[in-house]
Amino acid sequence: MMKKILFLAVALFIGISSMAQEWPSRLPSLDEMNKINDSICQEALMLYRYELAGWNSSDLFFENCKNQNRASGSITLLDGDTLRVVYFDKNAMEALYDYRISITSGESTTNDTVRPMDDKETSHLQRIMVLMDKIMTEDIKIANVPKDVASFNHDIIRINDSITRVYFIMGALQPRMIPFGNDFSVDFNNANEVVAKRSYHHSFCPITWEEGKPPVSITHSHTHDNPYMSPTDVCTFLLYGVPYGLKSFMVYSTAFQCYYLYEVSGSIIVVAATDEVLSGQPKKKKRLFGRNK
Repeated sequence: MMKKILFLAVALFIGISSMAQEWPSRLPSLDEMNKINDSICQEALMLYRYELAGWNSSDLFFENCKNQNRASGSITLLDGDTLRVVYFDKNAMEALYDYRISITSGESTTNDTVRPMDDKETSHLQRIMVLMDKIMTEDIKIANVPKDVASFNHDIIRINDSITRVYFIMGALQPRMIPFGNDFSVDFNNANEVVAKRSYHHSFCPITWEEGKPPVSITHSHTHDNPYMSPTDVCTFLLYGVPYGLKSFMVYSTAFQCYYLYEVSGSIIVVAATDEVLSGQPKKKKRLFGRNK
């Protein structure tokens, strides 16, 4: 089972509700939908890279770091195209283990030389602590989940020059599970003020199966206030579905009354009318959405 150190615990009694979000009052055009879905895929892939870096680095850390008993947590930073996961001793403000992976090449390195944390690392850690304290006072709904079933992972990602997004997604603690749901994010500006927050689902809705009997297809639905497939949906599927050989999954939008189909090949989201997706036989006269080839 993959392990991931959190530099502070996330309390499961965070309050619950999300800021009202404004969605289109009309059905978006095909081009609009494609742009939105492409943006979701890009965001999901970055979230996936952060999660995977945490998984891989923690395995190596526990296997190889001679000073792991000193660790009080880890931070993840993006330097150019390199993701760094630094495990540290908060009391001594020292880095104990440094994992680095190139986003473009996939090559990774590790360094277990104990050293003082640099200015960028200490500044990042201090900001994270401020953001996490503010999140704990927000009113964000989550569901109670048994401690042996799943737990929260969080990732702090700069979206652009002015917005930093803190994601919370479920991490499965049992095999043969895709832990959809119970996920949310909070956006901060450069002054560390909350500017947006969103709950992607209103419950924990995991997909499970018996050993040796993986599902042929996977589908779950979104409530009216979340009309798109979410980056957390895609990331969770990549982490927990793809290793079992699954190639795609669907989300039904009750707001737009259509299915989104995510395909691992090409990492794209296709939008189609219900009968098209389920039958696999597009009906040109009734086609609502799709993707320009």
